[in-house]
Amino acid sequence: MNDYVPVDYQNPHASKGLKLALKLVSNTPDEEIEHNIRTNSQKYTNWLYAIDAHTTPAVMIGGGDSINDHIEEIKELQKAGATVFALNGASKWARQHGIEPDHQVIVDAKAETATLVDAETKSHIFASRCNPSTLEQATELTLFHLETGNVEALLPEERKQQGGYVLLGGDTTVGTCALCVAYSQGFRDIHVFGYDSSHREGKSHAYQQRINNNMPTMEIEHGGKRYISSIAMSKQPMSFLIYTKALKDAECEFHVYGEGLL
Repeated sequence: MNDYVPVDYQNPHASKGLKLALKLVSNTPDEEIEHNIRTNSQKYTNWLYAIDAHTTPAVMIGGGDSINDHIEEIKELQKAGATVFALNGASKWARQHGIEPDHQVIVDAKAETATLVDAETKSHIFASRCNPSTLEQATELTLFHLETGNVEALLPEERKQQGGYVLLGGDTTVGTCALCVAYSQGFRDIHVFGYDSSHREGKSHAYQQRINNNMPTMEIEHGGKRYISSIAMSKQPMSFLIYTKALKDAECEFHVYGEGLL
């Protein structure tokens, strides 16, 4: 990740503010991510493969505080047969509210992410870039690989020759990656909850997530409203638009619920 985010900064000793371009970099060094991919792809043999399109709806549950407004809608969709993908800590939140996720999806490579694993979820779909300590917490694990420039060079040669696995887009935010996971599994009717990408009443998530407590935030003005977002999450709305447009062109339909910057 090598993006720049414009941020307004007001020096208290200056009469005019500044527009700064902050460079976003990965929270994990590239060398560590490459080590994770090599280690995990050698150890775990159950890799995600493509499934033909079908009519079952998918429900994606992100961690934005607006999911608290849509608990009954999520339950109704699941009762009607939808498959539920919960992202990061949203899996534990869902079970606490009477929603049993079918899959938990995790992408983040930092070691602290292991604390988000929900051992009681039926299935775990984790990126190979995750720290090995995260994967060790999983029970029913399926590994997937993000399509970065050199990812296949890090995979076991015999597994590459065997083929049959998918390389997924989605940038490095779990929200957009999870959409690509769902598409690869044949889902074309996708319902999106909790992708707020901004804080609500001072809360970054619908639940306490301590590993995000010290993330720097910024104020964003959009559509005549002002939002507070973590600097890292501020790029998700644009990434979401890019990937959902591509997936719509591939015959996906999206239903987005909630509020916030996205």
